[in-house]
This record gives sequence, C-alpha cells and structure tokens, in this order.
Amino acid sequence: MQKLARVGIAVLVVGGVIGLKFYNKGSAEAEIKTGMHEWVANAPGYSDDPAYAEALFEKCHPPAFENSYSVGGRRSGARFDDDRYIAELTLAMSAQAKKDGHAPFAAGLEEMKRRYDAAPD
Repeated sequence: MQKLARVGIAVLVVGGVIGLKFYNKGSAEAEIKTGMHEWVANAPGYSDDPAYAEALFEKCHPPAFENSYSVGGRRSGARFDDDRYIAELTLAMSAQAKKDGHAPFAAGLEEMKRRYDAAPD
C-alpha cells in the first residue's frame, strides 16, 4: 500500500511539473503575441486593410510560435528563439500577403524584418 501511495504522489508531482511548464508556455505565448501584434500593426501597409492583417497574423502566429518555443527538459528551462519566431512569422505573412494581392503590406513586413536584422543586439 505504501508503494502505491508513493507512486501516486510521484505521478501527481510529475503531472504538476508538466502542467506548470505548459501553463508557462501559454502565458509566454500570450505575452509574445501581444508584443508582436503591436510590431505587425506598425508595418507599412497595415492600415490599408487592418482586418486582413489581423486575420493573417492570427493564422501565422501559432506555427511560428510553436517552432520557436521549447518547453525545456529536466535540467533546462524553457527557451524562446525570438529571431526564429520573427523570421518565420514575417516570411509566412509576407508570402501569403503577396499571394492575396496585398503587396504593400508584404513589403512593409519585409522592411520591418530588415530593420530588425540590422538593429544591434
């Protein structure tokens, strides 16, 4: 019976740790999404069709975030690769905007990305 109780406690602890990691991922995503939303809203061409830009951001953000965020492991914490996120998000949004006939917005995103890359760390 004691062995079963220990296993039960271990399962609860491990479940709690995993749950906390994913909770932290969710809160990190919300914070990053808010910040990046402001960045995208400042792109030249955004004001031509804000509803389109918003919908495109909502579509392209999740895969870019997933590819850039790592929950970590036993001995390492969560990591977020902001350079990868910005590269993936702007590339996906720009490519789709070009396909959809929103060339000024695509060019604005590409310009924002160039400025980001040129800025000192």
